[in-house]
Amino acid sequence: MLVRTGIVSDINYKNGTVKVVFPGADDYQSQELQVIHRRTKKDKSWNMPCVDEVVIVIFDGTSEGDVGYVIGSVYDEGTDPPNSDNRFKYIAEDGTYIEYDRELKQASLYCVGDIVAKSDKNIKATAKENVDAMCKNFNCVAESQVNITAPVINLNGVVNTSAVVNVADDVITSKGSVNGHNHSYDWAHDPGASKTASMNE
Repeated sequence: MLVRTGIVSDINYKNGTVKVVFPGADDYQSQELQVIHRRTKKDKSWNMPCVDEVVIVIFDGTSEGDVGYVIGSVYDEGTDPPNSDNRFKYIAEDGTYIEYDRELKQASLYCVGDIVAKSDKNIKATAKENVDAMCKNFNCVAESQVNITAPVINLNGVVNTSAVVNVADDVITSKGSVNGHNHSYDWAHDPGASKTASMNE
């Protein structure tokens, strides 16, 4: 068995293989080499190296012309690791990353583009403390109902509706209860009418 360090020179995404150049007197380029993945059957993973990435290759013979496999990548003098501490981090070329800080017990996800979550059944989010969301616009579309249950629901801003508002009990404003609110009228056309009329009448 032969172990060599080389640089990826070409990628065949369809076959899941790469070609590797081994720096030396002749800068020999290998044949297509299989890239080792974590899972490839019922569960599958896919993470191909990039061109110019430094990789470790093992050959089942004694020369670079034998069947070989790329078993992983290594950092060299020209490429710094994304972290220099005990954090787990996967960072893409465009700056998108997934990170877990073992000391803070904190997971972070950042994406330069859209984040899309889909499920054929339910999506549930549970937190023992707060759930905070900040955005420019928050759009929610439900085919049936939107249910919010809490002892107190605070809405800070103008509430607009183009549909009916059903209230089972009462509406309390800064001026008091709607149920207990009465208007006084001058019933000039009907002197025998009551001088007050409730909003519930």
